[in-house]
Amino acid sequence: GRTARGVSGMRLDDGDLVIGMAVVSPEDKTVQILTVTQKGYGKRTLLDEYRVQGRGGSGVITMKITDKNGPVVAVRQVQDEDDLIIASDRGKVIRTRVSEISEVGRVAQGVRLISMDEGETVGAVAKIVEKDEDHEAKNPANPTENSAKPIENKGEGSGETK
Repeated sequence: GRTARGVSGMRLDDGDLVIGMAVVSPEDKTVQILTVTQKGYGKRTLLDEYRVQGRGGSGVITMKITDKNGPVVAVRQVQDEDDLIIASDRGKVIRTRVSEISEVGRVAQGVRLISMDEGETVGAVAKIVEKDEDHEAKNPANPTENSAKPIENKGEGSGETK
């Protein structure tokens, strides 16, 4: 009903945070989980390394966290042929192939993915999705569906749309 509170999907300890999630097919043996830390370290781990958790489970350790690599800031479902863009909070950006990132077990620390200056942290991690030109030629996208929409300025000022 309307007043129901739902069920507990996962049990978190004090200080734990959910960083991300991915819907995966256990039958697809090419799926890997990419884990990236605040200080620019990362690794790929085969999906088989993660055991299935039931409702209310407490999860599994995905990476050994140290002062050297920092806390986990991003997880992505990837495959060998994917490319990634990793950006720092100070504007440093790199593009790398997923296949160039070490594939290691769940509890490893990872390898350096992006060099960081003192105090600099990873700000964003994005998987690059290549456009399939044949698919687009046969099925053109609805331009209003994929176009940026103007945002109305509701505050004080000129009242113009930006």
